Amino acid sequence: MEEIRRQMDETRTLFAAMAEGVLLVDAEGGIVDLNRAAARLLETDEASVRGRTIHEVARHPDLQRFVSEILETGGETEKEVTLLGAEDKYLQLRGSVVERTDGKGRCALIIINDVTRLKRLERVRRDFVANVSHELKTPITTLRGCVDALAPLARLDEEAGRFLAMMSRNIERLGCLAEDVMCLARMEHETEAGRILLQPGSVGDVIRNAARRHEHSARAKKVAISVECPGDIRAMMHCELLEQAVGNLIDNAVKYGPEGGRVTVSAAASGGFVAIRVQDEGPGIEKKHLTRIFERFYRVDPARSRAMGGTGLGLAIVKHITLAHRGSVSVQSEVGRGSVFEIRIPCGCDGAEDGRASA
Repeated sequence: MEEIRRQMDETRTLFAAMAEGVLLVDAEGGIVDLNRAAARLLETDEASVRGRTIHEVARHPDLQRFVSEILETGGETEKEVTLLGAEDKYLQLRGSVVERTDGKGRCALIIINDVTRLKRLERVRRDFVANVSHELKTPITTLRGCVDALAPLARLDEEAGRFLAMMSRNIERLGCLAEDVMCLARMEHETEAGRILLQPGSVGDVIRNAARRHEHSARAKKVAISVECPGDIRAMMHCELLEQAVGNLIDNAVKYGPEGGRVTVSAAASGGFVAIRVQDEGPGIEKKHLTRIFERFYRVDPARSRAMGGTGLGLAIVKHITLAHRGSVSVQSEVGRGSVFEIRIPCGCDGAEDGRASA
């Protein structure tokens, strides 16, 4: 008995000392137990809340819904919630159902991590990057004007023309980089703030418009772009953003595919989701790169990407646009046999109201 009591005391000490908040809620919504960290995060008293309901103790609808969902489904899930107050708190929740040690059925086990500091640092980083990119626009415009003014020299001096062409290429590259960085920062901010309005729209119209925007560059490489979208497939979307995401994939397929090749853009609906695929005949991507390809500034072949004017942000933008549509993006590729990129978003049109995407 002494050994059991000692082990229980050790367990209780560890439970109390954990940096993560731990909350146990029974099937009726009553709080069975919580540790010191959970009480601090929920701004309540550890000793007085046991036996009271989660709705009495935590007056935060998102947290209450999270606990109810776990108790109803019995599965494991994760969610990030914001506790509004004098200073907002951002909490990462992980929940599952466990058996009670006293034999009184099951309860929801919630692990709470405070990610407020990380969120604030991320916001500072994003604002800094966006501000720097915005401030770069004025000098880039000025440099563009200078190069245009000096253009007549290129006709008189071959060497001057070569240097002016080099300056022009790099100014354009810098301009594209600043634009992509601002686009990404804006996407993150608007998604987090729930400002991206999703409305029912035609997927076929989106992919056809995206394909048309890249007809000129495809024609220059003798690349054929084919669009396959049977029927009128619809989904909840932000048309301009989804078109941009599909366009980025088509642009990459044309850039990295062979001259005289083919790019196939298709869409199909199944199981409540719409899958938009962009298939190319390019060199393919090694398996070691596939898990990182949607990271910012990650390049499979840095030298080739820069030579083609890539900023390293195109696929990161695709990822964030897809997340704003509550979807996912993936790639299947084999070296020497091309790649297939897939954007997968919920249909959500049957009786759906307009909604706003949120992180």
